Amino acid sequence: MDKILIALDNHETNNKIAQVGLALAARLHAKTMLLHVYPVSVAMDSNMAYDDYGIPDFTTDMDWDGIFSEESMKFLKKTQAELGDTTAELQVASGDVAHNILEMADQWQANLIVMGSHSRRFLEDIFMGNTTVKVVKRSTLPLLIIPTQGNEH
Repeated sequence: MDKILIALDNHETNNKIAQVGLALAARLHAKTMLLHVYPVSVAMDSNMAYDDYGIPDFTTDMDWDGIFSEESMKFLKKTQAELGDTTAELQVASGDVAHNILEMADQWQANLIVMGSHSRRFLEDIFMGNTTVKVVKRSTLPLLIIPTQGNEH
C-alpha cells in the first residue's frame, strides 16, 4: 500500500479524519493526497451576485467556480498546516462528490481511500444521498471509514 487518498469535506471533524489517514500513511511509508470536492451545484446556485440591498446584480459576471476552487485549496492548506504535514499532495475537484473521489483515486492509482462518516438524519440521506455510502457501494478499493459522530470538538 503506497498511496492513500484522504477525502475531506468542510465538517469540523476533518482534522481527525486527516490525522488518522496521515498517521497510517506514515506507518506504511505511503504517499498521501488530501482531496476536497465541492458540489458543482454550490457554484451554480451562487452564480448570482447581489448589491448591498439584496437586489440581484445582473451585470456582475463572477467566476464562482474559481472562487470556490480557491477557497477549497485554502481549506486543504490550512488543514495540512494544522496537522504539521508537508508531504501530502493537495487536490480540489467540483461536481458529484462520490464520483470525483472514486475518479481521483483511480487516476492517482490510490490503494486506499480514507474518509469520514457523518451521522445525518434519515430524510437528509433520502433526499441528498450519503457520499460515504455511495463510495462504499461503488469502490473497488479498500476503504477506511472514520466515524465522526460525537467527535465534533
